[in-house]
Formats: sequence, C-alpha cells, structure tokens
Amino acid sequence: MAQQLDAARAALDRGLEHNSAGRPARASAAFRSALRRLGPAPGAAAPARDVAYVRSRSLLGLVVSEFELRADAGRAEELLDEALGWARVATAPALEVAIAGQRGLVRLRGGDIPGALEALDNAVAGIEHAEPLDACRVLLNRGSLLLGEGRLAQARADLTAVAERAERLGDRTRLFKARHNLGYLEFLAGDLPAALAAMADAADLDHDVSPAIALLDRAQVLVEAGLVTEADQILGEAASLLAAQRLAFDLAQAELARADCALLARRPHEARRWARAAHRRLLRRGNRPWAQRAELAVCQAELAVLRDEVGTPGATTAQAGGRPRPRGTSALVRLAERARELADESLDAGLARAARVTAAEAFAAAGRTQEARVLLAAAGRLTGDQPLALTVQTRLVRARLALAEGRTDRLRSEVRGGQEVLAEHRRRLGSVEAVAAAAVHGSRLVELEVGVALARGRADAVLDAVERGRATFAGAARVQPPRDERLAELLSELRQAAERRRALPPEARGPAAEELAEVRRLMSGLQRRIRERAWQVGEGVAPPRPPRAAEVRRTLRDAATEVTVLDLVVHQGAVHAVVLDAAGSRLARVADLDELRPVLRRVRADLDVLARSLPAALADVAERSLRRGLAALDDIVLRRVLGDVRGPLHVVAGGLLLTVPWGALPSRAGRATSVASRLATREGHPDRVRPPVERRDDVRVLTGPGLAASAAEARAVAECWRPPHRVEIRTGDAATSGAARAALATASVVHLAAHGRHEVDNPLFSSLRLADGPLFAHELEGLRLPRSVVVLSACEVGRSSERPGGEVLGLASVLLRLGARAVVAALAPLRDDTAAALMPALHAGLADGLAPASALAHATAQVVPPVPVSCFVDGLD
Repeated sequence: MAQQLDAARAALDRGLEHNSAGRPARASAAFRSALRRLGPAPGAAAPARDVAYVRSRSLLGLVVSEFELRADAGRAEELLDEALGWARVATAPALEVAIAGQRGLVRLRGGDIPGALEALDNAVAGIEHAEPLDACRVLLNRGSLLLGEGRLAQARADLTAVAERAERLGDRTRLFKARHNLGYLEFLAGDLPAALAAMADAADLDHDVSPAIALLDRAQVLVEAGLVTEADQILGEAASLLAAQRLAFDLAQAELARADCALLARRPHEARRWARAAHRRLLRRGNRPWAQRAELAVCQAELAVLRDEVGTPGATTAQAGGRPRPRGTSALVRLAERARELADESLDAGLARAARVTAAEAFAAAGRTQEARVLLAAAGRLTGDQPLALTVQTRLVRARLALAEGRTDRLRSEVRGGQEVLAEHRRRLGSVEAVAAAAVHGSRLVELEVGVALARGRADAVLDAVERGRATFAGAARVQPPRDERLAELLSELRQAAERRRALPPEARGPAAEELAEVRRLMSGLQRRIRERAWQVGEGVAPPRPPRAAEVRRTLRDAATEVTVLDLVVHQGAVHAVVLDAAGSRLARVADLDELRPVLRRVRADLDVLARSLPAALADVAERSLRRGLAALDDIVLRRVLGDVRGPLHVVAGGLLLTVPWGALPSRAGRATSVASRLATREGHPDRVRPPVERRDDVRVLTGPGLAASAAEARAVAECWRPPHRVEIRTGDAATSGAARAALATASVVHLAAHGRHEVDNPLFSSLRLADGPLFAHELEGLRLPRSVVVLSACEVGRSSERPGGEVLGLASVLLRLGARAVVAALAPLRDDTAAALMPALHAGLADGLAPASALAHATAQVVPPVPVSCFVDGLD
C-alpha cells in the first residue's frame, strides 16, 4: 500500500499543479488517478490517517477542476462533504479550513453569495490551523467576494494580507492574483488609471497563471474608460485562451463583456449575438444567477436594435411629445416586461436595478411613461457609486420622460447632470486617448438633446447642446507630462523600430520580407505597451467651458472683421448647419451624409493622385476631377447654406467633415477659412484658468531627413521674420524629436518640414520623421503649448481618425488640445514644389501680422492647383 500511496501523492501533486495553471481537464484526470490508486478504502499496510489525508486532498482538488468543467454545485457539495469526512478521519484541521474555503468558492461561483460568505468566514475563523498556501487561497477568495459586494475596505485588508503572505512564501501565483485583484479594487473605487497600473505591475511578475482571467478584468476597466475597441481586442485574446482551456464559465463572462463593448460602440446586432451565446453557455452549466445577467444583456442589445429600427425622440418624434412610431411598440413592451421580470426574479440587487432601468427605458420608448416612472422609482436614487453606464442610462431615461411631459428644461437638466458625471469621470483619466474614448459613454445624451432642438428648429438650442457635448471631452488630458522613464524608453525603442521599417522595402521578399514582418510585429507590440502605459497615468484636468450661442454672437460682433461661423452637426444620418454671424443665428438642413461620402472619397483619391509625379495628361485629368469634386462640395454645403460669404469663415465639424479641405473649395479661394472640432471663444478659453506658460517671440524651424528641398524651404521661411522675433533653424542631426518638443513648448511659431505619416488605426502614433526617428503624437502628452502657431509642412498629418463616441484624434488635433493657437497642416500628400511655394508665402503673411487663416488664404492664392492644407484653430479670436 505504501507504493500505492506514494503514487497517489504524485498524482495529487500533478493535479494541484494543473489546477493552479488553469488546466482543469488534466487536473481532473490526475485527481481521479490518485483516488483509483488509493482504492475504495484505506488498507492495513499504510497508516489510515495518511491515506485519509491524501484521499481528502484529492477529492478537494477534484471539486475545483470538475466545477470549472461542469459547474455542478450539487455534486461539488457532495464531494466536499466526503472530503470533510476523510479530513476528520485524518485529524487534519488545516484541511478542514481548505475545504470550508472551497465550499465558499463553489457557492460564490454558483451565485449563492450569503452561503459563500458564511463558508469563507468559517474558513478564516480557523485560519491559524491552515497550511500557508490554503490560508492565501481562503483570504484571496473572500477578498474577491467582498470586492463583488462593494465592501472595499474589508476586501483590501484580505487582499493585502494575501500579498504579504504570498511574498514571504515566494508564491508568485498568489502574489500575482492578490496584486491583480487590488488593481480591480481600484477600478471599483473609480480610479481607472491606478487600476490599470496595478494590473500591469502584477502582470510583470513571474507567475504560471493563465493570463485569460487577468485579461478579462483589464478589459472591464478599459470598457469603463470607453476604450471599447482595445477592450474587445483583449477579450478576443482571452476568449481564445478560455476556449482552449475549456473554462466555460469564464468564456461566458468574456462573451458578456464583448456584448458590452459592441453595445457602447453602437453595434447592437453584434452585442445581441455575444449576449445570446453567453446566455446559452450559462444555461447549459445550470448557473441561473449569471444566466440572468446574460439575459439582461440580451434585453439591452434588443432595446438598442429596436431604437435603431423604431427611432429615438428627435427630429421625427419630438413634435409628438416623444411618442414612438407604431411599428415596434409591441416589441418594446414585450422587452420591457421581460426586463421587469428579471428584476423581480434576481437576488442580486445590482442586477435588479440595472434590469429596472432597462425596463423603464423600453417602456418610455414605447410611450408607456407611467410604467417607466414606477420602475425608475423602484430602481432607487443615484448615489454616485453605480457603474458609469448605468448612471448615464438612468439620466437618459429621466430625460426622455421629461420630454414626454413637454418639460424641456428638465430634459436639459438631466442631460447636463449626466455630462457633469462624465466630466468628473474624465478628470480621473490622464491620457488624451482615454479622454477622447470616454466620449462613447455620453453620445446618446447629446443625441437626445440635439434631436429635440432640431425638431423645434431652434438654432441656439442645437448649438448649445452640440458644443456642451463636444466640450465634455475636449482639451488637454493632464497638466504635466508623465514622469515615466519606462514610457520614454518604449518610445525610443519604437523610434528605432520605425527607422528599421523605413529602411526595408515595402514589397520585400525572402529574408527581407521576414525581417519586415518581424519589425512590424515589434512595432505593434511596442505601440500597445506605450498606449497601455499612458492609460495608467491619472490626475487629469477638467473640461473647457463650452460657449453659449449668445456668447458666440457677442464675440462675432466685437471682431475686427465680419466672421461667419458654420457649425456642422450630424444627426441620424443627416448633416445640419447652425450659421452664426453678427446679425444672429439660423438653422439649415444641409444634406444626407450618404450624399457627401462619395464626393469626399473622390476628392481624397484625387488629392492622393496629384501628389505623385504624373505625365501632364494624367495630371490634367486628375486636377479636373478634383476641381469637380470640390465644386460639388461647395454647391452642396457652402453655397446651399451660406450663399456667397466673402468674409472669414470658421467651420466647426467632427468626424469625416473635419478633414474636408474647406479652404480649397472654389467659393473660399483667397478667403480666410479656419477649421475646428469644437466651438470656443476667448471668454471660455482654458488659458484663462490655467497658469500662464512662458512664451518667447521665437520662431523655430526644423527640417527632417529625406526631403530634397527642405533646407531651401527652411531658409526661405526664416528670411520672412525680422526682430523682435528670433529665428533658429535646426537641420541635419540637430533636428531631433527632443529639439522639436522643446520648440513646441516655448516658441511662438514652430515650422516643421518633414515626412509625415497619419496612422488611421492608432492616430496617436501619427508622426513626423526627424533626425533620430519619428516624433509621435503620443510623446507630446502633457506638453503645454504657449498659444503658438504650428506649421506642419508634411504629408497628411492634418488627417484624423474618429473614435467610437465621435471624438477625433491625430497629430494636429493633439497639438490643439495641448494649447496651440493654430495648426496649419496638410490633409493629403503634399508635393515638394507645392510646399516650397506655399510655406514662405504663409510665413510672410504671419510675419506681417495676419491671422493664421488669413495668411494661409493669401498663400494658397499664389499656388495654382487646389492646395489640401487647412488652418485648424483652437477657437474664435
């Protein structure tokens, strides 16, 4: 029997190792092997206590692995009872603690929270008898349960104790889990950057835990931050690992999280697919509490689908008091009734609340406002500790009920209340990317208020609603640059990798192709690590104050020249315009966005073609096509809405419309045209509430490598400026990314002539190539520009990418967020001869005291082909 006992112990050890590494199927096989070797009962050849101990331990391990595979809570309790009996035969109080702890975990995973806490409390009561690793497990599981219950102080005590015990033991696995869960605690406490930093530090530990669960938690933090695209990518990785490990429960959680991502990204059909998959998986496991969560996710996705099909209160329904169209009403009512049933059935207070708010939204959309009010009241008051998405949804339902009552003042109050919550949320975020991404949470609030204002034809109300929404996520993300040496090292590594990529031919074959693929993988990994590192920096700033329509008109009346503001708004697929000038404001419907898209695509393609060296005949064809496209845009938008505006024009737009070459349209030839992603005035400019930044009357000119005419362009630009301006030119090895950052931080005018690159998928890695490699938008985080004019004589760096939620990011937009007064940048590849003619003329106008938009208009008038360069500004002067 001694030999059998040794073999059983060896199998037990293998099973424990497999369980610890997240391999439940292999663990179950090892534990069953141990039990078979022991036989049906202890033999006489070995001490009964030793056999009983190994048998109890094997049964306990089998509970862990089998529950992961089958989630049979009843069978798990039976095995635990059997294990407890053998532990008592073995006189092993330490093992009794471990069994009580596992009983708590089984109940927790099965949704029996009170029973789980009772079992874990019993285990902790005897923890002085526990084996060191079992003590860590018990405290870790109770800490995790307390996290879910919102008892953060007690959870922190348990998890901190686990971390200390595990570090003393040299147990990297439990140390990782404790530190990772402390990061999750920071997430629940509302500190998203601290959560991501703690989780990243935990991930750096040398441990043998499958990364899938950690990826799930990190994704949840990113979803709360609004980084839904990044979260979904991480969840995809986690799902692949979980499927391979046959961890069905955790895979269902990943599917639910992907449903949340899709819902926030306005992909409701995809959200419904993920939620249904999770629901089916959880029902098969018999996990009713989690199946209810999945069913609520299905209801929320169905509601989003119906909103798209039936319509939301806005330009077509607000006149009827927010009543829905007849089609779809019955489906909304059925959905609301099911969500209400879920709320009544659930023992989880948080789930019940979310279900009642969802049911209230569906009833409100169906015009059943009384039921909606009752459910909203039953959901309880907003206390500040609810999830962000639920808080915003509650505000949204309240606003819709106010609309149904005809109380637009109450509607505006609820929308503003939601935006105040979002503004506080953005203060916790320290990166431009995270701040822009967080806009995904507030887009529906803006759409509701804008839709009502459009339906009533009130230009001022439309403007106020749109600009309040834009301002919530505008401006800088932090006051100071992040002091993070590792981030600086990663950016330097990325610069070197980018130079390696540039040196390799894009159509490489053989070994060169393999090297190119390797460099691209390296760059992708570095970009991801840099972005994640930046997300971990907190201590953000408040959003800028949005202007009211009356304030804008006052600014226009006081202006030295007669300026017209054209604020373009996209709502439910249609482009509308608010036009403001010194005389007043008006509202106009411009066109369907689908009417503009093909014209914009053709203009973009023609601009790209004309940037190449072409035979004269082909260039002539492309130029005629470009002029037709620009004339079509002019007719559809500017002439249709404005007629012939001869004075300066300030265009405010987002998304696709931001990168239209407005100044190149025929009616704007030789006329000042500025562009902005939000409307701002000097009265509401953030510089009035921030400490002043030192600015000298310096002009800094830097040229990057690889441009034949850049040195001549630099000299021509420098010759335009006279004292008191001090001009400094940096070329060759002196024109580094560090020199460019220093120039941007202090100079009043900065001219950068370099190869440019806009990264569509990762816009904060858009760059300018300098002597030591690319200068990335990412590394400008926290820099404070002194109301400077920045001229980017480079290809396409005026382009931007739209994030889910509508915010746009790119090199030019980042510079404006950080304090630039104006950024002159190209929207397409810029020919060397065009830049050589344009840039000195632009600086001559700036040196003569012209505003940047006026200087650009005068300069472009001297260049024959339409020039795809825009003057982006931070506000009305």
